[in-house]
Amino acid sequence: MVIEINNLNFSYKNKTIFRNLNLNIKEGSFVFISGASSCGKTTLLKILLGLIEVNSNIKVCGLEINKINLKEIRKNVGMVFENPDNYFVAETVKDEISFILENLNVEKKEIERKVLEICNKLEIDNLLNLETHSLSGGEKELVALASALVNNPKILLIDGSLNMLDDIKKDKVFKYLRKLNKENKTTIICTTENLEDSLYGKQLVLIKEKVILNEKINKAFNDENIFKKCNLELPFMALLSNKLKYYGLVDEIILDMDKMVNKLWK
Repeated sequence: MVIEINNLNFSYKNKTIFRNLNLNIKEGSFVFISGASSCGKTTLLKILLGLIEVNSNIKVCGLEINKINLKEIRKNVGMVFENPDNYFVAETVKDEISFILENLNVEKKEIERKVLEICNKLEIDNLLNLETHSLSGGEKELVALASALVNNPKILLIDGSLNMLDDIKKDKVFKYLRKLNKENKTTIICTTENLEDSLYGKQLVLIKEKVILNEKINKAFNDENIFKKCNLELPFMALLSNKLKYYGLVDEIILDMDKMVNKLWK
């Protein structure tokens, strides 16, 4: 397991956020974590990165999260925060993406190669010489993503599933992340309240103080009531599948429109 969370308990301002939460994530997983607003999705990612201290037994890449292991853990984890502007440390895009590599004492030529490579893949090479504060919200998210990926982390954490990107750009980026997950076995964990985004992943985890659902994406939406309890709306294709199941037209959840059309026209 690349991530092991055992009996996580955490409260904030006398409000229970997690109560005996258990979650194991295998290497090479592509997981979306969802739940109602303020259920602790962002908090969970910060705990995995060691930004919030807890007393529970949590391991990342086989290492228990503690002060001794934290530096080694963070070498293996890239993080995209929901408001990346709050975490930028450099004036220009190029310097921002280079920052982590410079801290790892990577040679200058190798830094330039890696920065250009990831910027080309995310189609932001035209932003390299711009100041970070001048970027749009979506551009800032892409720069934050490039910074998280430039060191080829074993685990990528994305808070908010890149909500400032338009639908076309988001589709491109998540298809690239799918490829990265498949070819490099990069473990990707995203938080979202928009379950349409979760269809890019392989697995859906729903939390409400503890894990209340943990299923492969094609099996996750069979029980609509569990999502209603979290004030979450099912993806359109899941809603459609459930209605068609009621009338006996399909016998399973179908999340791909082309597969649905082929099924109905057989």
